[in-house]
Amino acid sequence: MYLPLIAIKATFPLPRSTFRKVSQELIEVRLAIKEPSPAFSAQTYCPLACDLRATLSPFRVIRSKVSQYEAHIDYKIMSTDGYRLTWEDIFSQDGPVDRNKWDFDVGGGGWGDPVHSQLSVHKIFLNCRGLWPAIWMLPKTQSYGNAYWPDNGEIDLMEQVGYEPNTVVSSVHTAAFNHMKGSQPTNGVHVSDACDNFKIYTLKWTPDKLEMFVGGEDNPFEKRVLIWEKGTHSWEGWPFDKNFFVILNIAVGGSWGGKNGIDESIFPKRMEIEWIRFYQISNNAVVEPPRGSTQRVIALRSNANGKFVCADNTGNSPLIANRDTPSTWETFDLITLNGDNVALKSHANGQYVCAENAGDGSLIANRTSISSWETFRKVDRGNGKVAFIAVNGKYICADNFGNSELTANRTTVDSWETFDLVPQ
Repeated sequence: MYLPLIAIKATFPLPRSTFRKVSQELIEVRLAIKEPSPAFSAQTYCPLACDLRATLSPFRVIRSKVSQYEAHIDYKIMSTDGYRLTWEDIFSQDGPVDRNKWDFDVGGGGWGDPVHSQLSVHKIFLNCRGLWPAIWMLPKTQSYGNAYWPDNGEIDLMEQVGYEPNTVVSSVHTAAFNHMKGSQPTNGVHVSDACDNFKIYTLKWTPDKLEMFVGGEDNPFEKRVLIWEKGTHSWEGWPFDKNFFVILNIAVGGSWGGKNGIDESIFPKRMEIEWIRFYQISNNAVVEPPRGSTQRVIALRSNANGKFVCADNTGNSPLIANRDTPSTWETFDLITLNGDNVALKSHANGQYVCAENAGDGSLIANRTSISSWETFRKVDRGNGKVAFIAVNGKYICADNFGNSELTANRTTVDSWETFDLVPQ
């Protein structure tokens, strides 16, 4: 289920003569959506996903009026099958951004650093020591706790520091889990060409889960950077049920970006974001498989006990091999995505089978779109028998002679990890 997506490409040319000297201080510019779009209303913003494609080459901030910043912006269309575009801003000519939709915040030394005010500032990709760019989100209002930050949450979709140019970091901050306590959910992944090519950065936002990805044109969900689930958390751990706005910014120096100093020879630089778009799945419909995929109807019979795999309780229970004959709950569309990669769509509820919690949880048919957790590598075992490898690189197993729920927890394949592919 996806949130909306906006699309822009912006460059901010700044003459060298306007740069001011900096050392370890944090200086930044933020470009933020001035007012939330209709997609951010309390009634429609969940379930949402934010999909941003950007490569940033940052710049040093100048001490001048915001009106002197100009943006050259190009617009690019992307296929949005299965989604309804809910907000966008199309920039078709040179000139300043629309100040009715966007605001600039220009900060001086220390502004945005963890030691200053309420915000924890994180940034994105650039192979220049001292730079600290980011795409992140903050709440529009204070609805929880005694402080705007961190009580009301922060979502860092993409951040990077220049001395680690091939590492993409995503984080979440809440009242209970934040960097001041050293407890924030955070993770980084290696992206070898992060500074050389445009990448697609995606946030999937549902009522109970945040997932952040980085990938290319052919596979936007190539790498999952971070997942944060609501679980049993109260607002202290899950304040993400209200309006948020997007911030695009570059910082120079600071406690993280300036940790290894600043390379004064890198300037001037410019910031480029090709597009940002916001989408929502139309009427919460299940997204159809990508074009070019093929599918057939099958049932899976476990070699652990000779019984068919069932999406019990109309798909609301985890998969288990406990049925003697296949019917609706035991029938799946086997969808070939590319190569040996497949997805399984249950006939019990029309939803995709998911290796929950990155494969650490049971398999269950509860997803309306296909991402890495819903993708499995099919391994041919001969004579119509197959095994499946989940997102964690482990085989799906009908454990305990098939008496336990299906989980992806085995590094080798034997009878408990083998299934008969039975056409229906």
